[in-house]
Amino acid sequence: MYKSKSYWLTAFPNVYIKCQNDKSLIYNTQTGKYLENEDSCIVELMKKLSDPYNLHCIECNENTIMNNSLFFRSFIEKGMGSIVHKKDTKKKPIQLFPVLNLQTDYDFGDLSHKDHILEYLYQLNVYITSKCDNDCKYCDEYSHQYCCCKKENSTNGYIDLSIVRTVARQIQNCPGITCVNLLGGNPWLHPDLKEIIKIFENNKYHVRFWTHISLCNKIDFKEVNLIFDIMITFPIKIKDNLIKKLITSNKYLIHFFVTSEQECNEANEIIKTFNIKNFRFHPIFTKENFYFMKNTVFQSKNEIMYPPVNYRQIFAHQKINTNFFGMLSLNTNGNISVCADSPMIASIKNANLIDAISKELSTNTLWRKIRQGKECTDCLYIDLCSSPSLVVFQTVCLG
Repeated sequence: MYKSKSYWLTAFPNVYIKCQNDKSLIYNTQTGKYLENEDSCIVELMKKLSDPYNLHCIECNENTIMNNSLFFRSFIEKGMGSIVHKKDTKKKPIQLFPVLNLQTDYDFGDLSHKDHILEYLYQLNVYITSKCDNDCKYCDEYSHQYCCCKKENSTNGYIDLSIVRTVARQIQNCPGITCVNLLGGNPWLHPDLKEIIKIFENNKYHVRFWTHISLCNKIDFKEVNLIFDIMITFPIKIKDNLIKKLITSNKYLIHFFVTSEQECNEANEIIKTFNIKNFRFHPIFTKENFYFMKNTVFQSKNEIMYPPVNYRQIFAHQKINTNFFGMLSLNTNGNISVCADSPMIASIKNANLIDAISKELSTNTLWRKIRQGKECTDCLYIDLCSSPSLVVFQTVCLG
């Protein structure tokens, strides 16, 4: 009587497996190749294979392999695992795969030892003025959807130097700080601008200066040790000599804020004309351009899968918002939030950065806002998809 052979089915350590709603996804985090399946037999096998107690290795009989030969051929060809005859190995060929293991305590609400959380802060946005005479068409939408300039009718339109010195002194104790952004309104209007720049420059972090291109006419980009983030909105008139002076300084990043395909084409023409190397596009949702946003912001399946998403990114997507974690913003009144339009966390006048970080970790205004809406939690790709941005919060209900 013929006896069915037994095999070890293994998934390699670089393979991520997700089973959801009677479907399975097997994803190679090194190559971006993937397999999806709705066959109940395959889904059950993948559930067992992804069970941590099985260590990515389960027993599989010959009939199962033969009946699903096309799937297992693709599984092996895409570098996702192997099938080994039990007779050919003395021991179960277990796989040591990555496991999320939080060594820090922020996920559990215990912040009794708070000094170490200063290392989480890597970016500080300092809004030095809320005043601006520009009349950009979608001014409010820019700050609602991106961390950029913000115009307000405030009685206290300029940040006080004492606040600047206080926060500059505190970030010296932040080992992870890499960037300080100086923003407005129109930051050129601050009467003590040179002193503010002097306070922050020549430190271990980069200092970036955000300004609209229409406000840059008198800049000598080589005079100051800053990186200039230049905003371009449409419609706009570009002065040739200004662009040429800017790109020869090699200390710039141009941000194109676009609301339509036409504006994208205009931006591309500027990039081509002046041979601009450092630039980014920022699609803006105006409530009237949903299809433009759908085509430019929302990701297709192929865009989610490739370039490859590694396990570190997958784990990050499960616990933190990678767009905002580590970021704080300081407005002209000394109030601290994650972004200019997110809820206030604390005030630098009666609290310090440790208090602000601690409160953000416990109240979670943005740092740990992950994909939680039903349209995401029911999706096989939730852990591969990038963290929700302010634009996504504006255009999609995420729960």
